[in-house]
Amino acid sequence: ERFMAMLRSRPPPESSPMSWAMQQAARLAEDPGFRDAVLAPVMADLLRAGRPRDAPTPASRGVVARLPTRAYEPRKGGASSSEDASCLVCLEPFCVGEQVMTLPCFHIFHAHCAA
Repeated sequence: ERFMAMLRSRPPPESSPMSWAMQQAARLAEDPGFRDAVLAPVMADLLRAGRPRDAPTPASRGVVARLPTRAYEPRKGGASSSEDASCLVCLEPFCVGEQVMTLPCFHIFHAHCAA
């Protein structure tokens, strides 16, 4: 019931839709009824299904720890895509001077999100 109400609601105009959706999801995840009725069965299904055979193997923590970090500076002329302006893990925008990590695929993450 609470989940359906969240789906019908709209973010306030001053909020980014993604940030608002993440806040709503966090509130739902804290609700024991939602967690037991919805999240637990989904997680059980995912664990039973396992990783697809053709899925790439995730990088080890050691490999990720060796990737270089740098202080974030926006590209000249502004970001060319949303990937350049916000972290693909937490979806928060980068701040100038914040430590970021660029993966070999050129995706950018907060250093603490990629670790």
